[in-house]
Parts: sequence; structure tokens; C-alpha cells
Amino acid sequence: MASNKSFPCAIILFSSIVFLINSSNAMPPFNVQRYGARGYGKTDSTEPFLTAWSLPCGSEAQAMVYIPHGTYLVRNLVFSGPCKNIITFKIDGKLVAPKTTGSISFSWCNNVLLSGLTSLNSQNIHVTVHHSSNVRIQNIRIRAPTRSPNTDGIIVQSSSGVTISRGVIGTGDDCIALNQGSVNIWIERVHCGPGHGISIGSLGDHADEEGVKNVTVTNSVFTKTRNGVRIKSWARPSSGFVRNVVFRNLVMRNVDKWSDICKHKGTSRTPIAVKLDCSGSHHCTGIRLKNINLTYMKGSTTSFCKNAHGRASGVVVPMNCSSKFECDEAFGLN
Repeated sequence: MASNKSFPCAIILFSSIVFLINSSNAMPPFNVQRYGARGYGKTDSTEPFLTAWSLPCGSEAQAMVYIPHGTYLVRNLVFSGPCKNIITFKIDGKLVAPKTTGSISFSWCNNVLLSGLTSLNSQNIHVTVHHSSNVRIQNIRIRAPTRSPNTDGIIVQSSSGVTISRGVIGTGDDCIALNQGSVNIWIERVHCGPGHGISIGSLGDHADEEGVKNVTVTNSVFTKTRNGVRIKSWARPSSGFVRNVVFRNLVMRNVDKWSDICKHKGTSRTPIAVKLDCSGSHHCTGIRLKNINLTYMKGSTTSFCKNAHGRASGVVVPMNCSSKFECDEAFGLN
């Protein structure tokens, strides 16, 4: 975790189990045990952790906070900046939160790398990124029970330049959710499932809302999720928007439904494999469907389109805007 000199950064750990990579440092590690942390899982180690953060935060040199092997019981941890240089966390142990809390949150942070994290059974969202820029999340494993509500894997909001790659995420809610103000987002090599899939939104909660744009989800696999990829918004007046979204090279394995897609293959758990259901006053435009092949395990698949405009090319199964549904606008085939 790193904070830039010119940006305040609050890193909030309500964590379960976390592992972070090492990096080169100019100072000896700030070992939390040196400040009183005990790795037996019974003693409250919150204050030693905060001390191990505050000392390097005030230093001019790059530094590392080190959590050695062991189990550490902590309450809510807020690591606040701005710091004078980059701080790296290396966590070889386990952080155990009280049963009433859970999440790791990056707020007002710049130039963040979160790698090698494992988060288990958080009571709420596992990782949150908001009002931050240039954030890389990679090689992560997130797990929560299938029927655990609001246990999203990663939520991004009001942030730009976020890359999420090489992750295995299974939760009771969205694997990844991109909310208002998410700009320049790249998601690749994510294995999602179980859960609700990867979502943009819900949007439209407020009349004055930031838009979402320049999003790519690619080379990922969805297994037994409620949805694949989707864009969802409330049908109410709002300044929010969604633009320049690409979903490509995605594999669906026994997925309920998915929409707004480009170049995918897989199986659907329901006969409606593609659903594009847009507002009558604000149609969805510029949609491109290409090389889609979705099958239904119990028969043929169908699609549903309403107020959706665009083109399809290549092999598209199911055929867009099936005649079984009342469609306001069919796609043109190249």
C-alpha cells in the first residue's frame, strides 16, 4: 500500500486474512511485534499496528511495515496520511477482525499496489476503492459464503486508472462492482463465482451523479454466477451515464443471465441468455455483439431486447432480439 506525497491517504483495515508483497526499502522494517503486537489471536493489537504505521509515515525515507507469522486480533484500523514517502506493508501473518466488521478500504489514495491478498468471510465488502487513482489489484483471492448478502469482492467508485487482474473471487454478491465515477478501468483474468458477476452500477441513485466510462472486462471466467456481466441503473432522472464499455473474451459456465456482451462463449442456466432491457426515454445505443455462442443445458437459448440499438456480427447464438419477445428495435446484422 503506498501513499503519494501530494495526496492524503486513509487505508482502513477491517480485514480478515491479508498478504501483501514486499518491495525494496531504505529503512529496516517496522515490525508490529516491536511495538507490542502479539500473534496469538487473543490480544488486541490495534494500537501496535497504528504505531508501526505512524512512525514510518513521518519519515522521509521509504519504509516497510511488517506483520510476521502469527494471528493478530485487530479492531478497525485507519492508516491516515499524507505520508512523506512510500510505505509498503508485508503481511506474513493473519489479521482477524471482530465478527461485526470486515473490509479493506482505500480512500483518497494515489499509486497503490495491492498484491497477493487473501480475504476470507468478510462481514461486508472485502475491498473498496474510492476517490483514488492509479490503483493496481492483482493476484487476489476473495471468498465468502454464497448466501452472504452484501459481501461484494471489490467495489470501485469515484476513482480512475484502476486495474484488477489475476483474481479468484467468490462471494454472496458482486465479484466486482463499478459505481459512479469509475473511469479508465481494466479488469482481466478474473475467475468469478459464485456470486452476482461483474456489474456496472447500480447507477442513478442521485440526480447529480458522475458517469462511468472507459471500462474493459476481458479474458475472464464466470462459473455458476447469478449474472455474467451487466450494467444496471435505476429508472429515474440523473446526470449519470455509461460510455465506452467493452466486454470481450469471456467464458460463461452455467450462468443465469448476462448482457451487453462482445465475443463470448459458454452455457446459460436459464433460457434467456442475453437480456438488454433499456429505458424507453433513454435508449441504449452503440451496442456491438460479436461472436457469441451461449447454450442452454435444457434446450435452446433466447434473447430479450428492449429499447436497445446496435449491430451484431459473426456468429451470434442466441440470435439477437428473438421473435418470441416484443422488441422496440432489432439489431442490424452485418
